[in-house]
Amino acid sequence: MNSWIASIPSLLRLLHPKVLLGDFIIVERNGGLGDVLCILPALAALRASEPSRRLIFITALNCVPLAKLANVADAVIPSCTRGLTWIRKRLYPYLNLIPLLPEERGETSILKPAHLMADFGNVLGVPNANYRYPRLIAPKQDAEFVTRLLPESEAEKQLLVIIHTGPTWQVKQWPLDQWQLLTSRLQSELGFRVIQSGHDGYDKRPTARAERVAAATDWVGTLTLMQVLALLQRASLFIGVDSGLLHLAHIAGIPAIGLFGPTDPQRIQPAAEKNMNLRAEVPCIGCHHSGLSPLHWKENCPHERRCMSELSVDAVLEQVRRVLKTIS
Repeated sequence: MNSWIASIPSLLRLLHPKVLLGDFIIVERNGGLGDVLCILPALAALRASEPSRRLIFITALNCVPLAKLANVADAVIPSCTRGLTWIRKRLYPYLNLIPLLPEERGETSILKPAHLMADFGNVLGVPNANYRYPRLIAPKQDAEFVTRLLPESEAEKQLLVIIHTGPTWQVKQWPLDQWQLLTSRLQSELGFRVIQSGHDGYDKRPTARAERVAAATDWVGTLTLMQVLALLQRASLFIGVDSGLLHLAHIAGIPAIGLFGPTDPQRIQPAAEKNMNLRAEVPCIGCHHSGLSPLHWKENCPHERRCMSELSVDAVLEQVRRVLKTIS
């Protein structure tokens, strides 16, 4: 009974006359934060291409505030809302879409990798749009909350680096001892304060725990996504593995260094940021998009995850120094 009561505000938004006036389109995309952030430009393009129709976006509960902030739909509804299935069957929308990426449709060999944003645009019928992440500004109350957490002397933008170790598929994670060394050297050699952000768990393994970096300040699980956005906007730099926070850093408008192994950065990093990617020089690099199927398991690898373990701390620090020259 309580879940029905909690769903009433979402249902009222869905049934509001401003939403249902005329034809409408439903798009539902759940899953990881990165996928949801990458569909936002396609939703904006779809909405612009169908100005006479109302767009309803259904997504994971934690992503709803960001989707609302992006203003890409007339209504954003949590996918956990009770009664959605019953309502969808009776509203007869003009379009009722659940967009899937090529690998989710069984297309495991991608000859010309496109960015996730372009893939979503193709599925939603708005190909060749000018895909860019929306630039979002965290609400004032979230920015003020983060400011209160930071010591006054360390609240200045140039003193702060945000790192994200995961959790994600184990094959995409950088070894913990290398994170430890990187963090220590960022502090001792470059004078940064390093905060580890993110949350324990992810869409496929909600009980997974982020590996803590002892040398960093541990803020894992302490902030909402909107507050993480505010934190990123306080920082000079983000360093992280292929995950949703890497996309969020781009949306926050800060330089973001992505550590890649089995996945292809051309699918993840914006074209303007392609020089920010770091990858080890191993023959099996990018195996997730090779051949008839991924040459790994999400929790294991026949090559002992060399693509991540052989990415050196020195290479990451060199990239950090290059970035510092561009923003100083």
